[in-house]
Amino acid sequence: MKENPSFLKEQIITYLGNKRALLSFLNKGFKVAKKELGKDKFSFCD
Repeated sequence: MKENPSFLKEQIITYLGNKRALLSFLNKGFKVAKKELGKDKFSFCD
C-alpha cells in the first residue's frame, strides 16, 4: 500500500479529535520558537 502524503498534511488533525488537548504541547513549541527567533509575537495563517 502506497503512503498518501496528503494524510499527514490535511487529515491528521481532524483524526486527532479534541484539538484543545494539543494547546499545551503547541504552547511549549511556540515558546521555544519565540526564544530562538527573538520574537514576542507570531503572525501566521492556517
